[in-house]
Amino acid sequence: MKAASSAARFISIAAITAAILVLALAACGNSSVSASSSSGESGASSSNSASASSDASGGSAVSIKPGVMTMAEYMSKRFASFDTFDQGIRSGEEIPPSLRLYVAGELDGYVHDKDVIAQCWTTLCDIRIDTRNPKTKKNNDEYISFSFDSYTEVIPFPFNSSEYADFSDGDLFTVKDPEKVDTLVKSLSKLVKEEWNQNGTWIPEENGTYLWDADGDGNPEHLSIRFIDNGDEAPSVLELTLHSYITDVHATGYINFGYSVDSIVGNDDIRGPYILVKYSKGDNYYHGIAAQCKVRLMDGELVVEEL
Repeated sequence: MKAASSAARFISIAAITAAILVLALAACGNSSVSASSSSGESGASSSNSASASSDASGGSAVSIKPGVMTMAEYMSKRFASFDTFDQGIRSGEEIPPSLRLYVAGELDGYVHDKDVIAQCWTTLCDIRIDTRNPKTKKNNDEYISFSFDSYTEVIPFPFNSSEYADFSDGDLFTVKDPEKVDTLVKSLSKLVKEEWNQNGTWIPEENGTYLWDADGDGNPEHLSIRFIDNGDEAPSVLELTLHSYITDVHATGYINFGYSVDSIVGNDDIRGPYILVKYSKGDNYYHGIAAQCKVRLMDGELVVEEL
């Protein structure tokens, strides 16, 4: 079974790699030029997005002459840390461990294969946008984002559907290569779902509750998660409460420094059932760090194991 899963994953990665290579070859026919990388060492700041670049006087953001350009060219001028991030990926020395895909405004899943992450970055960098005559109408239901997470900084490639780049400042720039965005979304969506299935069973949220058979008796318990905000006086936590309407199960546990849950996957090992919780952690000032933990029901208590 493991050999079959490995083979299936190899095929999945090979398929998405082939799709991205096709896009890369198509891009060679365009006149786009990727932004040059700086030669400085990594200076990623602890923020949940790339830092805005400033002009020499330290005032407003550097002006960008309107026209057709690659996303890398635009983001290199707009975000101070972009070139360093780009250099780390292209050199292979600092490929971010996680790529988060948002589709229709919601988290679709994660990619952790570094080769796929690097190839997706290159493809997105070469997508052309037209910064002339920006649109202002937005439909958040069609929001798409490819977010590259180094665990200290997140740099997103945001779109309002595949037709427009959306940098959250009221302007939508026309995408000259919408088919590339569509291809990436379809390929990555398939890959993240296969990754979920290979590593367990994705547990969806239903009305604020997750159904999880924590004790393995065939009757799922109800898991609810509540964010407790302690401000800057003490670490905030995610409170986990497990209860059952059929059996006598009631347990509580806490994820310290947790702020929001991204996904929950159920699985089993030699110790019994557990869930893998992927969440955002941090403190009152910055809480965009991607983290994960295992949660088990042991001796009537929810035990949280940080990974």
